[in-house]
Amino acid sequence: ASAIAVLRRMGHDVVESVTFLTTFLDFSDAGELPVTITEYLNKNYVGWAYVKGSLVLVDSKPAGYSVVIKVGGTMYYLSFSGEGKFQMVRKG
Repeated sequence: ASAIAVLRRMGHDVVESVTFLTTFLDFSDAGELPVTITEYLNKNYVGWAYVKGSLVLVDSKPAGYSVVIKVGGTMYYLSFSGEGKFQMVRKG
């Protein structure tokens, strides 16, 4: 039996906890972004220029992307899911 099961049988309250390894990776250029993201940017932000981007990994799996682009003089801060699906944008 697991240690948790033994402690519960002994009448102890046990709180289980899950720990995730989270890693943040910065991209040096737009060529490192997934194709789904660059396709979205090309379709919705014609003439966009890459400023910076990062990937959040949880237990070595993509959990989300943050991308900053510039169109003309306007900056856009975009978020995408781990699969590269658009989630939100903030103009600023």
